[in-house]
Amino acid sequence: MSDTPLISLRSIHVQFGLKVLFHDVTLNVYPKDRIALVGRNGSGKTTLFKTLMNQLELDEGEIFIQPGTRIGYLPQNIAWKPEQTALELVLSGVDRSTDPEKDMTYYAQAMLDKFQAKADWLVDSTSGGERRRVALAYAFASNPDVLLMDEPTNHLDIQMIEFLEKEFESFPGAIVVISHDRAFLKQVSRKTWWLDRQSIKELSRGYGDFETWSTELLENEEKALERMDKKLDQELYWLHRGVTARRKRNQGRLSRLHQLRSDRAAVLSGGKKINVTASQDETSGRLVIEAKQATKTYIDANGNENQIVKPFSTKILRGDRIGIFGPNGSGKSTLVQLLLKKLDPTKGTIRLGTNLSIGYFEQNHHDLNDKDTLWNTLCPGGGDHLTVGGSHRHVVAYLKDFLFDVDQIKSPVSSLSGGEKNRLALSKILAQNTNILVLDEPTNDLDSDTLDLLVDILSDYEGTLIVVSHDRDFLDRLVTSTISILPSGEFAEFAGGYSDFIWQLHNGEKDFSRILNPAKKPASKPKSQPQSETIARKFGFKQQHQLKELSAKITTLKSKIETYEDKLADSTLFQSNPDRFNQVSAELDHAQTQLMETEEQWLELELLKEESEE
Repeated sequence: MSDTPLISLRSIHVQFGLKVLFHDVTLNVYPKDRIALVGRNGSGKTTLFKTLMNQLELDEGEIFIQPGTRIGYLPQNIAWKPEQTALELVLSGVDRSTDPEKDMTYYAQAMLDKFQAKADWLVDSTSGGERRRVALAYAFASNPDVLLMDEPTNHLDIQMIEFLEKEFESFPGAIVVISHDRAFLKQVSRKTWWLDRQSIKELSRGYGDFETWSTELLENEEKALERMDKKLDQELYWLHRGVTARRKRNQGRLSRLHQLRSDRAAVLSGGKKINVTASQDETSGRLVIEAKQATKTYIDANGNENQIVKPFSTKILRGDRIGIFGPNGSGKSTLVQLLLKKLDPTKGTIRLGTNLSIGYFEQNHHDLNDKDTLWNTLCPGGGDHLTVGGSHRHVVAYLKDFLFDVDQIKSPVSSLSGGEKNRLALSKILAQNTNILVLDEPTNDLDSDTLDLLVDILSDYEGTLIVVSHDRDFLDRLVTSTISILPSGEFAEFAGGYSDFIWQLHNGEKDFSRILNPAKKPASKPKSQPQSETIARKFGFKQQHQLKELSAKITTLKSKIETYEDKLADSTLFQSNPDRFNQVSAELDHAQTQLMETEEQWLELELLKEESEE
């Protein structure tokens, strides 16, 4: 690596009104750098890109760019005119300075081919993934010395993301990349910049070491906070003794006190954690979805059959956490709609279980009305509160948890970006009472903050989860089994997340069709017709009534347990009233035992009910 940086930022200060984004920041971009740029939403990542491109006037400091350095930029949304073909767009970005004699059309076409994009595509007739592939062709065609990339993996399938990782390896210039895709950042970065409270901290290793490094820094800050608190106590003691601030020496002490408070607030602001819980309905039946040799075939304009989903069987049980992934256009969304019975199978059967409350997040956000405000979207009947996860929340506070600014809340949905619409749709569906969540590409256009929040919420969700995603790290963190499209075009189930799928793929498992696909138990010999009638009689009106009572009892016990836990969370209870503390602890143990026994009784009756329906 050359010792001469291509771009240098020296002691820069950037401020918009009263908001300081960067203070006394010094950074360098060297040839062949691979830098992951990370930071909270609104910390200034996009502003830093503009600074590196010398498109922003600095309040203080200076920027130096080596003469002749070409800087390329891939924004989240590229400026693609409606009348412009993909080839024309890429041609407009081709660098002609290094080889004026080069056949530019041939070169642009080669770039489109590399990213599996068509020359005649128009922006209005392409999907999000297709537009992203054209944008990548445009960015690489400029042949820059430094390439700044803002969320390059958005809407790409896993195969294209892995291809892009290889392109990063062979790219001769430097790359600085913003991405919510952790697996991608770990693979491509060799240096990390962390935007944190007006400063930029640099790690001379890739994003794979970021969590450990940042945790160490925050732990050191906590120790510094303890020292600050002691110093603050000393200064407050001095202040409360009635010393005036008239003399210069005492004004200095007051100034130090204010600075200590400011420093303490800055440290605390870095550790804020949002606590949102998804709303959940009554427990569903044990069987959630069962598919038996289900297919979906469409007839095209020429009368030809196009089988989108080949024969597929699965049994999804309560509490399962299933990820679905595969190439764009392979039928994942169609499979989801089949499993939810939103589409009828061409052949085979789909069976839904009992007592299902389904929350369905669609890619195209059909459930959002562009004319509604964000407020009305969450409170369509008026009012200013909604119930989320058992808590009564003000709509403004709830939307702020999803990183919306207060001044956006009464704006129309039409004013939102793609990522903001995703956040709004997620906030809406997570406020609904459900016991099965089905999320089709929920991570598209999300920033890292919202993605972390979503993972936390879904990790605590007790219902059944089905998620379609190309985010490998997201799948690894959330799901316990995956459904993938095989080279044969068939869907098959695998145990574990994406990494487990890859391991099974490369460690000798050849019979993909049986990996975790439920083994079909040998059919038991029918004894006689009266037996099924006996089973049916076993689950009658009395059992139905018992099931309803048990369901209500489970809800009551869960509420009691939550109340007891809240009481025990009071740190003063044990010291002020140890007898009461012991009593509440005993009541909590008893309620938890009752809940376990009641759930077992409920499950036995639910299984009996399902057997009687078969």
